[in-house]
Amino acid sequence: MIVSRDYLKRTIRWPLIYCLALAVLFSHGSVLFDISYGNVDPSYNYAYGKAAADGLSFGDDFITTYGPLGYLISNYLPANAQRVMLWNIVYLVLLGVGVYWFCKLYIKRGWHRLLLATMLVYALSATKGGGFMEWSYLLTFVLYGFIYLKLPQARRRLLLLVAMGGAAGWFSLMKFTLGVGALLTLLGLCVFGSDTNRERLKQLALAGAAYVVSFVALAKIFGIHSLISYVHSTLLLSAGFSSAMAEFDPETVMATWFVGAALLLVILWPVWREKRRALRYAFLLPLLFEVWKYCVARQDSRLAIVIQVLLPLTVLIYCSLRVRRQNDAWIVVAILMLGVFGLWANKISFRSDFMSIVTAPLVNMRDHQFVTLVGRGNQKQRWAVVSSMGLQNAALPQTMRDKIGHQGVDVFPWETSVIAANDLMWQNSPSPFSFQNFSPYLDKQNATFYNSAKAPPFVIWHHVGASGVHGIDFRHVLWDEPQTTKALLANYQLVESNQEFMLLQKRSAPLKIKITTRTVRADSEGQWIKLPAPDDGTLLANLDIHPGLSGAMGTFLVRDKTYIATVKDSDGKESSYRFLRENDKDLIIGTLPKDWDELVLFVGEHHLSAHTTEFKVTTPLGKDVTVTDLHWIDK
Repeated sequence: MIVSRDYLKRTIRWPLIYCLALAVLFSHGSVLFDISYGNVDPSYNYAYGKAAADGLSFGDDFITTYGPLGYLISNYLPANAQRVMLWNIVYLVLLGVGVYWFCKLYIKRGWHRLLLATMLVYALSATKGGGFMEWSYLLTFVLYGFIYLKLPQARRRLLLLVAMGGAAGWFSLMKFTLGVGALLTLLGLCVFGSDTNRERLKQLALAGAAYVVSFVALAKIFGIHSLISYVHSTLLLSAGFSSAMAEFDPETVMATWFVGAALLLVILWPVWREKRRALRYAFLLPLLFEVWKYCVARQDSRLAIVIQVLLPLTVLIYCSLRVRRQNDAWIVVAILMLGVFGLWANKISFRSDFMSIVTAPLVNMRDHQFVTLVGRGNQKQRWAVVSSMGLQNAALPQTMRDKIGHQGVDVFPWETSVIAANDLMWQNSPSPFSFQNFSPYLDKQNATFYNSAKAPPFVIWHHVGASGVHGIDFRHVLWDEPQTTKALLANYQLVESNQEFMLLQKRSAPLKIKITTRTVRADSEGQWIKLPAPDDGTLLANLDIHPGLSGAMGTFLVRDKTYIATVKDSDGKESSYRFLRENDKDLIIGTLPKDWDELVLFVGEHHLSAHTTEFKVTTPLGKDVTVTDLHWIDK
């Protein structure tokens, strides 16, 4: 029997696309289980993986930006290796089908389809080496959005919307903001991709119902007790993210302009080319806004995600234009170059960040990462080796481990990988990362926990930053959670310390607090405010900053301004620290530790040699500032 060339082309093209997707994506079994003490992200990822493995209720027992399926984005526990591998296989198949479907709908010539498929699969899979998987998932979701716009059959469009609604619900259990981005994208498709109001209402109802059913059912399966708590706490974390990161400097301002120009060009391009049909592209706005907010808030190496997103997105837009012209190719180049200039302006290393996104598949193929990913036993063995090396610096002294024994222990301010390094029983506070608790609500959750019977017998307080007191982005570690800090000092006492750790043990009875309040004057921004002499107590400042409507709009559209407090000691030394407007109440200021040794003395209830005589802040405070004189009383 003679097989025709056309038959071979029809038969081979599906396996070809799948093999291409699997070969490139499976090559990204890069080290899933690295844990290195001193790095925020591994500790962060370990914590939500551990919380999911222990069946904690996200939003109540455990609060973070990730959900109970967050380990599918970044995993650090060998117990999750098989589920991560299965999810990757599902994702690969969905991406392979989506890429093939998109190419079939939008590209006519066969070799053009193969070229485009290669480019899209490569762009969407190159994230494991230098990018972030949640953006790949959202971009793949957008890929199916383009497929929806091109489908002629109404029934298929409805089925695709329902499937996408279910996927958005699934995303919400991985990272709620990821699910919100997918949901808004889906709603944009219904509104701007339909021709009649009746069709819009029908599609909105189906897509919304699919999302709600998926989200609620999966939340029930994965043990979320209160959807309200989960959604509320996650949205608080997302809102506070805008004020929590590094301050603006000339480099980051320039990078912001470049990123903004690139995203604006992405918006204006289809408007200019498609005229009335441009509204079809409005479903991309949630994705573009998320990219914008992420870039202007982070202002660090994670700015590289602008390239990760714009590379495949511009290809999708280019292929979806009714008529493609030579000018469009130059617009694609201009958008990507603006993104590159943004990286350059922010002094991001192209070799370590940008190039890692581009070359990751080749590097991982060379290192045979495919074998590492599919072999569960190999994964566990590799995790054991890598984590044991990375966690050496997180090992507690034997005397501390002996005191803890098999009793429950928490970690403050955030390095939960200490638990893994010392094989301890983690009895966690609800929101176990001080750097993310930038709201009174989250601070109160932890303070209530440490004041309750649920509090663990021990807390490990670890050294942070170069000085021991500088937290994330130049913030003082005692200012991130004012209420939680007071609860810790009242309920725990120092029993052992070295240059890396303090071991705190729960008191038989908490210290009582005696409070007196005074008022000091602040007539203008940046004015030095004199503090009263301490009376063997701890002075706390209540700043009470109100940004107003313009400040709130600026925070939403770009980011919050940077707030700095400078303190002057009785010995004449000045020190400056960032603080967050949301947590501007009860900031310890009278006896503020400046380094690890002073912090150990402070926590150990010893008086510091110097106290703060005056302070100033870089924002208007009004005329009156309340200062609380807090005294700890044994009984």
